[in-house]
Amino acid sequence: MPRLSFIYPHALWLLLLLVPLCALALALPRRLGPQRFWISLGLRSALIGALVLSLAGTQLVRGVDELTTVFLVDSSDSVSPSARGRAEAFVQESLRAMRASDKAAVVVFGGNALVERAPSAEPMFGKISSVPVAARTDIEQALQLGIALFPADTRKRLVLLSDGGENSGSAVEAARIAASRNVRIDVVDMAGPSGNEALVARLQAPARARDGQSFQLETTIESTVAQQARLRIFGDNALLSEQTVSLAPGTNVVRFPLIAAGQGFQRYRAQIEPQSDARVQNNEAAA
Repeated sequence: MPRLSFIYPHALWLLLLLVPLCALALALPRRLGPQRFWISLGLRSALIGALVLSLAGTQLVRGVDELTTVFLVDSSDSVSPSARGRAEAFVQESLRAMRASDKAAVVVFGGNALVERAPSAEPMFGKISSVPVAARTDIEQALQLGIALFPADTRKRLVLLSDGGENSGSAVEAARIAASRNVRIDVVDMAGPSGNEALVARLQAPARARDGQSFQLETTIESTVAQQARLRIFGDNALLSEQTVSLAPGTNVVRFPLIAAGQGFQRYRAQIEPQSDARVQNNEAAA
């Protein structure tokens, strides 16, 4: 149902000026007949009221009931074929159950994100055909694309179907942006049977370094258990370092000092080989 909204509601206090103005008009001698007096007073009051409402930034807001849902389906190597099948079935069932006034879109992602289906009220959905880069999992890129697909004048909802094995981007930052835009995010866990797991969550290097300047590569490694792992650092595909690191449960940060050599862009890569691991697809990150 439409309702009034005010950009500057404090300006409405100016409506109180109508009280002394009306009192003054009633107290002064009248030069007009009763009918013309009241018409004149009403018109002046309406003019002042309209001016105050304009200063308050009056808006007529229509309540939005339509919902647009964007399904973000993880199709990276870390998600098993059976889990992908469950995700596909989940999307199909959700679309069949949505209201006629609602819309749904589908984004398939891995190392990149692809639009499988634009927002539509069509309840039927077949097989997923998009093939993203499967070696990486970039949830941030999927969230960003999902947010970009939303039409105006609709409630917004993202449904993330993933095992959560992010090894590229920052889903937390994208989730903050979604929250600032009143986008609801629901998560459907597509992880397989639990087990010991270690992964390279992020590799960070400075954006610029002068020739001969010292800097550090920072490798963030997540592990579900305490264990040893072999950590290899590559620079432009050349092995720079290989060492054994002790991983504690949770987040581990390993820093490796380097000296910038030469000109131009250089690519670095971190790779781990844990003692106990459920998925090898997330054991590498690049910067």
